[in-house]
This record gives sequence, structure tokens and C-alpha cells, in this order.
Amino acid sequence: MIMFTLMETIHIYTLRPAPCAIGSYTCETPSNLQYAVLYMTLTLASLGLGGTRFTIASMGAQQLDKNKDQATFVDWYYLTLYVANIISFTAIIYIQDSVSWGLGFALCALVNAIGLASLVLGKRLYRQVKPKGSPFMSIARVLVAAIRKRKASGGFGCRDYYYSGATQMLKMEDSSSTKRFRFLNRAALKTESDKQSDGSYARSWRLCPMEEVEVLKSLLKIIPVWSAGLPLCTSVGTLVASQYSKP
Repeated sequence: MIMFTLMETIHIYTLRPAPCAIGSYTCETPSNLQYAVLYMTLTLASLGLGGTRFTIASMGAQQLDKNKDQATFVDWYYLTLYVANIISFTAIIYIQDSVSWGLGFALCALVNAIGLASLVLGKRLYRQVKPKGSPFMSIARVLVAAIRKRKASGGFGCRDYYYSGATQMLKMEDSSSTKRFRFLNRAALKTESDKQSDGSYARSWRLCPMEEVEVLKSLLKIIPVWSAGLPLCTSVGTLVASQYSKP
């Protein structure tokens, strides 16, 4: 947003082409440097938007203990998010079209600065959740383990699967979620080859806790919801791109 503001308010002609002459049917073509600066700025904006919008929702929910409170927070978060979208697609665009693009970008930069300051000032109050490893490694481990045990046959119950704790096993026994995508359950199937010398089991590329299997199942179940939003995001992205491409 700062880069966009500077490009619009401070007429740095090395970063943008010269204005079209009055009455002229042709305009100066942007240089490769000017295209590079524009695409770099758009890339930074996309990375910032994609890297914060949904991770902040997860971070906020982690500050609460009860599932009901977490659900309430997420509801209010997305309500606020889409109200902000309505303002940005109406008021900000009106300012850009009627007043100046520089003022519109400056307001966006100001709001981002206020949000960043609020986030940093509250850092000492946040519950710091320690990372538990890469989720992509967990997904890959489940898929590899399920494929390696694809030839296992027979009926298996909850006692035949590997859990990270007895409490989690009791929760799984009372849940019907393990019945979905049952082919992935093989990743948590305990076999003699998985048993260590002391008789215990440990997570590996052949054996995964059932909790990790359930995480992958949850991810697979939300793919239809995620994919349903692709047409909307594509149309909105096209609209934004067309706004930026206006002379």
C-alpha cells in the first residue's frame, strides 16, 4: 500500500509512464522496470493478504479455550472481514474514482498501519502456541503410510489403531468420523513391524497417530467448500485487476 501511495502521490516518472498528452491517441508504453515495480507491489500485497487474513483467525481462536467461544470469535471475525470488504469495494473505489487514487491507497495504508500497531501492542497479552511441526509433513506421512499398508486386509477396530494418548482413543471410539475415508485409517494401523524393541509404537513414515489421520480427513471434507469459492475469488480478482489497469 505504501508503494502504491508513493507511485500515485509522488510522481516518480521512473516508476510509472508519463501521462498521456491531451488529444493524443497513443500513450507512452511502460518500461520493463515499471512493469517489474508494479508486479512486485501486487505480489507483496497478495502475499500479505493471503498470509494474514486466515492465520489471524486461527490465532484469535487459539486464545480461547471453549469451542463455543472459538466459534463465536470466528463468526464475528468473518462478519467484520466482509463488512470491511464492502467498504473497500464501495467507499474506497468511489474515492479513487472521484477524488484520487493516491488518497484511496493512502487510506488503505493508514488502516493497515493501525491494524499492525494494534497487533504488536497486544503481543505480550497473547497466548503463545508452540509450533508442532509442518502440517504438510504430517499430511505426506499419512498418505505414505496408508499407501505402504494398502494391502492390509481384515476388519479393524479402534484398538488396532495407534493413538497418541488414551484419552484421544476414547474420543475416537465415540466418534463416527473414523468411518469416513476409511482407506486412510491404514496409516494408523499397528503391525508387528511397527513395534519397537521395548514393545511400544512411535510415529514414523509407516505409522501415524489416528489424530493426524483425522486432520487429513477434515481437510479433505472441506475441499468442496473451498473449491466452491474459486469462481467468486476469480471474478473479484479480475475486477481488481481491471481497476488497476485503468489509465
